[in-house]
Amino acid sequence: MNKLWNYVDKKNLKAIAKFRYACILTGAGALFTGFFIYLIINIFYPLGFEWLFCFMGYPFLLSLITVFIYSCKHEFHNNSFYSTKNSDRL
Repeated sequence: MNKLWNYVDKKNLKAIAKFRYACILTGAGALFTGFFIYLIINIFYPLGFEWLFCFMGYPFLLSLITVFIYSCKHEFHNNSFYSTKNSDRL
């Protein structure tokens, strides 16, 4: 999570856009992970299509909660503070 957070923090975006970007990345990762777990289990034990929503939905919701909890302790920085135009103010 720390590597993802640092990767997103280096983007030239506002803090709220960085938070959304982190939510999208972790959510997409959780969705794909759940989908592949469903496919692997479905090979050995045929499941119904409704199980796909369980394997993909719950990890997606947990990833959003994880980003929220992580963001409570680690804030994103607005790039205007770190820009070269404001470096003489420091």
